[in-house]
Amino acid sequence: MTPLTTTVTFRNLGAGYVSLGTASLLSDRREIEARTVFRRGRVQASVDVSRQHDNLADQKLFTTERDRLGASLSTRLTANWTSSLRLQRATLHNDASDPERWIAYGSWLAGTRQSVSFGRRSLARTVSVDYNYRTTGDDNPARVRSTSTSHTVNARVVLAPARIVSITPTAGLVQSRFGEDPSSLRSNFGLGGQLNLLRGKWVSSLNLGRSHVHQTTVSQASLSSRYQVTGQDAVILSMRLSDNENVAAAERSFRESTLSLRWTRRF
Repeated sequence: MTPLTTTVTFRNLGAGYVSLGTASLLSDRREIEARTVFRRGRVQASVDVSRQHDNLADQKLFTTERDRLGASLSTRLTANWTSSLRLQRATLHNDASDPERWIAYGSWLAGTRQSVSFGRRSLARTVSVDYNYRTTGDDNPARVRSTSTSHTVNARVVLAPARIVSITPTAGLVQSRFGEDPSSLRSNFGLGGQLNLLRGKWVSSLNLGRSHVHQTTVSQASLSSRYQVTGQDAVILSMRLSDNENVAAAERSFRESTLSLRWTRRF
């Protein structure tokens, strides 16, 4: 098996094209993507690049271009420890002469993930920690508010007290700053659980989350249950509750809930 794999994708959707099957499909764009992956032993490295632009029929006063360049490296340092790194540069710019429409946006993203697995016989199956640094900005002085920096740290543990049950607690912190505003700190805590019954025919999951930033606290709970009636048919029940509490402005506090029941069939 060759250690090097390259994939190239080209898309061209003319101006005014409307898809009858996917109405949300964006038209008036031309895009080319390329991705190269190298695998050797415990090491995997990849490089991906893409370029996209609109105004294919030359009907607008300016053309918008989107570019992305990324690289990643993943390696298994030991039998249980996996480490990965990711670096990405993305830009969005146009050639508009009007200062209000001119865009010269760019962002950098650098991140790492450290994951340790303990095997199927251990109560704690995996422990992972992610860190991401992102910085964005626009050369247009009118968009100084788009300048931002953020640091994100997330930790996740997968517990398996029984063969049919898994529990996943999570915790994270996000420090961010926009423009000249002072930096803010947001905390996120979550607890997820999954129950697998009847040899996988009935799978249910429950997720609880709570985040806090400034004087706003958001609590969320979601429940999803899927029952495989036949090989082609399944019934899915989904519920979601959200409570947004603003201490400084009570009129901005609200609650919402959703409930859905679906029947799906695979042909």
